[in-house]
Amino acid sequence: MKTLRMSLEGIVFLLVGAVLSSAGIFMLARPNEYRAVVRIKVHRDVQPARPGDPVVYDPYFIQTEFEVIQSEVVLGKVVEKLDLTSEWGKKRAAGDTLTPVEAIGLLKRQMDLRPVRNTELIEIGVSSDDPAEAAKLANTIAETFRDFRLEQNRLLKTEAEKANSRLLETCVVEIVDSAIAPARPIRPDRPLAAAVLLFGSLLIILGIYSAKQGGNP
Repeated sequence: MKTLRMSLEGIVFLLVGAVLSSAGIFMLARPNEYRAVVRIKVHRDVQPARPGDPVVYDPYFIQTEFEVIQSEVVLGKVVEKLDLTSEWGKKRAAGDTLTPVEAIGLLKRQMDLRPVRNTELIEIGVSSDDPAEAAKLANTIAETFRDFRLEQNRLLKTEAEKANSRLLETCVVEIVDSAIAPARPIRPDRPLAAAVLLFGSLLIILGIYSAKQGGNP
């Protein structure tokens, strides 16, 4: 019974060690991923229909702006400005040019939006294996969104003047902190990966030793 128990321990050590070592090697082999962040202030400027009327709060305002930032109208212009259909197409094995829809899809997967709690600030984060590209993408998205809202405000003002009515609501976007190229990657965590690999290797050694001990009569 003792021989069987030690053999099973050895097998368990070997299996767990192999899994951890493989995970560590996989993490170390991954390319660096950098994340750049730009902060924008989004302010909803609402005028009451009549003097003295209360201003209605919109609880979905930030979510609406998130949708606009990720819309084809905004991201399509980013793709066009930076010629991402061609630039990202070159990174493909075949080197084919991407379609605008494909480029927008890739850009969406690389970006994330986060509200800064109890403020009117939104963080636009973009990840890339190139730190300079990450910063350029984040800044261009913020600038394009700001310009889009400026144009929308201008059109609303023109329409209000034509109708001889008051302009009731505008959305003001201000870039608070521009993104800079990050110095350190967010992934992979190489110290953690090295520790996982080392621990897995130790388990394999223990497994081999335990298996040999268990196999002895």
